Amino acid sequence: MQKKFWNSYGAWDEIAKSDDINFVMSRITGKPVEKWRVNHLSDTARAAMATVIGEGVIRQGPSLGVLDFGCGVGRNAGLLKTMYGRVYGCDIPEMLEQIKGKDPIKARDLYEGFYTSLQDAFKDNTIHTLYDSVVFQHIIDADFNAAAAEAVHSHESLDCHFSLTNKSVGETLLIKQLKSRGWKITHEEVDVESFLGSPHIVYIMRRPG
Repeated sequence: MQKKFWNSYGAWDEIAKSDDINFVMSRITGKPVEKWRVNHLSDTARAAMATVIGEGVIRQGPSLGVLDFGCGVGRNAGLLKTMYGRVYGCDIPEMLEQIKGKDPIKARDLYEGFYTSLQDAFKDNTIHTLYDSVVFQHIIDADFNAAAAEAVHSHESLDCHFSLTNKSVGETLLIKQLKSRGWKITHEEVDVESFLGSPHIVYIMRRPG
């Protein structure tokens, strides 16, 4: 999966060897970072997600599953666990070795399992939400995004795609691919809290019908 990222974005082999959260984010962003915070959810974003999750519970039962795509070392695992009964992680093998091994922020036990592809995660589990925190914005390979969109759309229990992207990027290729399959953006807002004041956009998408 790492081959699909911008070549200039980061030295992934080096980044993945570290269990220091600040080092990981500093290398990824190219900026000194004192603390890598959990994503912020505004009251309006929380309300929008509560509606989505509430409808999901009615249809699928109380233990909804969410896939944390690009989970890294589990920065958002705690946040997701407050909203979903089951949290799964997906990332490149090098990053998963960190969370399975040293587990620097003690997130390992919050995940039900780990995967290196969407397809494998969907094959083994019933997933309600695909969660993306500034990951798909860096995947510019059209074929990868087309395959991801098809996997998402074909996984019938998956009703919601949550995406946080840099405002300068806007809609990811995955969002555009899902739109072409009839998915709709039901909530959109600017987030300046999650990444040190840098404007990002929260997108919440829903399956058609």
